[in-house]
Amino acid sequence: MGQQQLLLLVLAIVIVAIAVVAGIVAFKERSRVAQRDEAVAEAMQIVTAAQVWRSKPAAMGGAIGSVANDFSGVNLKAIGFPVKSADTSESLINLHGCYKLAPISEGAEVNVYLNSVDGDCDAASHIARIRITGTTSHDITWTH
Repeated sequence: MGQQQLLLLVLAIVIVAIAVVAGIVAFKERSRVAQRDEAVAEAMQIVTAAQVWRSKPAAMGGAIGSVANDFSGVNLKAIGFPVKSADTSESLINLHGCYKLAPISEGAEVNVYLNSVDGDCDAASHIARIRITGTTSHDITWTH
């Protein structure tokens, strides 16, 4: 091979390597964005389920019959999400994220975390806090 052909071969290898690295970086970034979007969608399902639970009569497994906008009995198990044990304060952990639902003084709060390597609700991966103060869309407040 001539010197020019070797130079072109090396140049082609470098260009292909740069393209592969750029593709990997773009894929990882898009994967992270997609995971965040899925975590937000799952959080909205939890929020909606908590609002539905608040609207149902107590005889049907809901909270009506208590004080208005009282979410004191809300937990993941009560609204139909799987928890790992009888401890209803546990988190919901899935591929998209980690979610904690808890009653607060004026409603309920959902904390959303991206999954860490060990699958825990790591404070460093906290992405949103959602406060629910009633049963309409105006009663939902997001903090990022």
